[in-house]
Amino acid sequence: MLSHIVAVQFAFAVVAVYRCTVQDVTVFSDRPCEPAAARYEPDTSRVSTYSPPPPGPAPQPLPEPRTRRGRASAAANADQVRHATDCERLRTSLKDIAARMRAGYNAKEGEQLRARKAKLEAQRRAKECR
Repeated sequence: MLSHIVAVQFAFAVVAVYRCTVQDVTVFSDRPCEPAAARYEPDTSRVSTYSPPPPGPAPQPLPEPRTRRGRASAAANADQVRHATDCERLRTSLKDIAARMRAGYNAKEGEQLRARKAKLEAQRRAKECR
């Protein structure tokens, strides 16, 4: 649409346009359609145009995110490994309890298994394991 408007403006600036009324129909032409035809000057005050800004320097790339180095990085890795190990230990213990509960138990063992399961689930939530 914008290119069409620009093309029309360019055409009006270069070529003469005549406006005639033929049999109650308005006709625009590049040649006079009748001897009394007047040259048509379009109202370009309502046409908006866009001029892009001149190309400037290329945008600077974003700096690399800073990462921990040295001891802090090693400590963070050790913490992650410890957390993963603890979470895996809790998962394994909960699976063992579930297997023992499926195998059958008496009343005293059931109470002990439920208490142990509740304690392990609380630890799992406290460590924010998935």
